[in-house]
Amino acid sequence: MGDSDLSPVVSTLPLFHSFGQGTLLRSLCNGTRLVVMRAERPVTVDRVWKIMDAVNAKRLASVPYILKFFTETPGGLERLTKLSQVMAGGSAVPQDLGDKLVGAGIDLLIGYGQTESGPLARNDCKANGGKDWNWYRLMDTVVDHVYFEPVGEGLFHLICRPTLPTLVLHDREDGGYNSKDLVSLVASVQLARDGHTDSSTV
Repeated sequence: MGDSDLSPVVSTLPLFHSFGQGTLLRSLCNGTRLVVMRAERPVTVDRVWKIMDAVNAKRLASVPYILKFFTETPGGLERLTKLSQVMAGGSAVPQDLGDKLVGAGIDLLIGYGQTESGPLARNDCKANGGKDWNWYRLMDTVVDHVYFEPVGEGLFHLICRPTLPTLVLHDREDGGYNSKDLVSLVASVQLARDGHTDSSTV
């Protein structure tokens, strides 16, 4: 995500998580500077800004609950608007948080996938004037390797076929994997996350 922007990135993501690993690998492949915050120290808004100022970073990679901290801190949302890009992953971005970020003009890039399957889709925060920031488009490389299984009430499970090159876990007899994510479909390659089968709405 964000490959066209080569400015430094500050990441609050753990490297054991696929989104954190992906951010690291993209920086290595692109030759961009990545600053990873130390896991043993708490992530605070003030600490993140000090690190970003020290390295003149214009991009932030984080998770939704930390971005929420920023919007609740005086001046935090305004600081985020000065970045060239904010990348989020690890869990779904709540509707109200995304509306606030995109409504402020922030270039919010959200990846969708799992550690078990690798990256599957990404959003377009500018779609429909920002109103459809929470709709995701499947990546071209995975379109032929996933399908949607209806579960009722207009919702579907996203199923990974065994042919998906990045698939590392199998829980179906045919060798595929059920993400257990509940999604709505607007088109065959466009979806919105609505929740998870074994948890509350995300």
